[in-house]
Amino acid sequence: MDANPRSKKGGRTVVLAVGLLVFLPLLYVLSVGPSMRLEMQGVISRETHNTIYTPLAWVCFRVPPLQSALRWYAEFWVDDLL
Repeated sequence: MDANPRSKKGGRTVVLAVGLLVFLPLLYVLSVGPSMRLEMQGVISRETHNTIYTPLAWVCFRVPPLQSALRWYAEFWVDDLL
């Protein structure tokens, strides 16, 4: 048995922190598709969508491959509404 139970707790905390640092930004990026669908259906306003995703749009403008990938992903979510 481990003499220091705090080391296990500290290890779990690090894993949780790293997981959140990876998972939350990924969730933010992947939420753009469903958000665009909700905007097109009139559930949320364009202003709300633009406010939430302005940082992502800023990055996409500067990283063309990311812009292309996100455009494809967003179109996947709204293609049947067009």
